[in-house]
Amino acid sequence: MVAESLRGKNADPAECLDPTRGLSLVVLSIASSMDALGAGFSMGILGSGMIAPAVCFGVTAGAMTWVSMKLGKRLSMRFGRLVEAAGGLVLIGLAIEFVM
Repeated sequence: MVAESLRGKNADPAECLDPTRGLSLVVLSIASSMDALGAGFSMGILGSGMIAPAVCFGVTAGAMTWVSMKLGKRLSMRFGRLVEAAGGLVLIGLAIEFVM
């Protein structure tokens, strides 16, 4: 994200990585599955039910996605490529915090 935003609008689409193919897709799938596995273990240890947390997770994820898309569109119209770079830096920071 950061590199793409710094390239500017004239970037060649052939140079951009497609996260829906190849190794990138596999890594993202594994990361998502590990996250779900940790949540599932925690819920199992606590002995909670499955339906209520699943509905809560789904509604929350859907709402956060919708709000993020709307906010992202408005911020990108106002600030342009800087918002994309800032989003990439936030994701990098979260990854570093997660590893630590």
